[in-house]
Amino acid sequence: NGCVNMEFIEDGRGQYHMLECNPRFSGGVEFSCMAGYDCVTEHLHCFEGKPVDTRAEITEMYIARKFEEYITGTGGAR
Repeated sequence: NGCVNMEFIEDGRGQYHMLECNPRFSGGVEFSCMAGYDCVTEHLHCFEGKPVDTRAEITEMYIARKFEEYITGTGGAR
């Protein structure tokens, strides 16, 4: 989760194999930013030749990205 999205799969022998590598921000990058690590800015610093800050103070938190509520029943519509 970050500036480059990589996906791996583990086989039956415990070895990992790369499935894909996408040079894009993954879906959870906003959570890293909200927790205190601005990986977008640090990613840009890398390409601008600026120092990358790896000592960010991370805040522990719980975030729900989506909330869906379902009401089901066995009775018919009234």
